[in-house]
Amino acid sequence: MQVLIFTLTRDRIEYTKRMFEQLKNCGVEYDHVVVDNGSKDGTLDWLVEQDLYDLCYFKENRGLWAGIQTVIDVTSRFYGYDYVVKVDNDMEFPEDGWLKKMIERYEENDFDILSPFVNGICSGQGGVRRVGYSNGIGIVPHVGGAALLTTPEFYDEDLPTDRPLAQGWDTWFCTGLKCGIVEDIKVKHDTKKQEKTMKKYYKRKIKESKYVV
Repeated sequence: MQVLIFTLTRDRIEYTKRMFEQLKNCGVEYDHVVVDNGSKDGTLDWLVEQDLYDLCYFKENRGLWAGIQTVIDVTSRFYGYDYVVKVDNDMEFPEDGWLKKMIERYEENDFDILSPFVNGICSGQGGVRRVGYSNGIGIVPHVGGAALLTTPEFYDEDLPTDRPLAQGWDTWFCTGLKCGIVEDIKVKHDTKKQEKTMKKYYKRKIKESKYVV
């Protein structure tokens, strides 16, 4: 089984270091591609020292979709991989083997895209609305892009580079696709905490999202 994980980074080096360390315990072997979107805090220098499958970087922030398209170009549309996983650099994975379990659930069920239950996105007021359930997987009309498991076929077409992102957040709409949230695989994406502790970063992110797509 061949698995590719790709991550977009931009500053927040301490979050990135923690995510990398926890990712080692995901339960499967994987290749890791990283695109750095203009970090200014030493993130890029740290990434150069890591054992990555590939590393690309922009001198300035070019936005989410440009970064993802770069990953696709670098890996020749993920040729040879069975699964492709998008993981944000500020994710936390307290449960060892989470990705192995995700893949098992993917293989057992007829879904196109699966996300773990992301505390901070899936829970609480304003969380993703379920339209049904199947074997412990909540069926949803859209899914947050913090941690996505799918197959290379999902990326067969070029991703839209002109798609607006509300305040820089990425949402993957499931028109014509079956998307689900695996309710019992819990990960963490604590943006509320980050917004409180890194106010300058988030003010810049909101401002730039108006101009960068």
